[in-house]
Amino acid sequence: SRHEICQAYMIFGGVPYYWSLLRGDRSFAQNVDSLCFAEHGKLRDEFGYLYSSLFHDATAHLKIVTALASCKSGVTREELIEKTGITNGGTMKKTLEELVRCDFVRQFNAWHKKNRDAFFQLTDNFTLFHFSFMNGNVHDPNFWMNSVGGSRLANWEGQSFERVCILHIDQIKRALGISGVGCEVYSWRKRADSKREKGAQIDLVLERQDGNVNLCEMKFASEKFAIDA
Repeated sequence: SRHEICQAYMIFGGVPYYWSLLRGDRSFAQNVDSLCFAEHGKLRDEFGYLYSSLFHDATAHLKIVTALASCKSGVTREELIEKTGITNGGTMKKTLEELVRCDFVRQFNAWHKKNRDAFFQLTDNFTLFHFSFMNGNVHDPNFWMNSVGGSRLANWEGQSFERVCILHIDQIKRALGISGVGCEVYSWRKRADSKREKGAQIDLVLERQDGNVNLCEMKFASEKFAIDA
């Protein structure tokens, strides 16, 4: 189904090797369980292999992606330093550059902020899936089958779908009919200043060269979605 195809992309991204492991004689839920949660699943230990195979010493990389996994809307470099304990020097700069280059992390500016105020957000689908479900849930070989329809799965779908949208800005512009219009791409957030004033965020801001602005809110739904109050 389209829902399962979308879920597959949100788990495996566009990695051909991961997709090649899916078996046609099993349901999608059975495939996820056999690959990620079964005792000898081929992707059960993939997270550790993935980073160690790409980076000579992945210690700092793992600290950063672990910190980013708990921050839906991204964090600043200063917040990452506080969360990871990595000093603001060569190691932090080099590691972030490598993660961005390898498409594990995206770097983006907040609304009308300079590069030094940039945010960093985890965008690798499999890494996000690992932290959402595999990290600490590997003892149930039928975990995914038993989670279908649950609130935890729904929360992950919403977060993962937002990442998918962020990775397909050109397709979103095409769907909006503005593919030929130059755009600056931002995200926006405001922290809560007090108990009375709540924080807020806008998932995607497209500031267009024609003087218009598109504000985009990402929502994932298995049924037709209707906006209510």
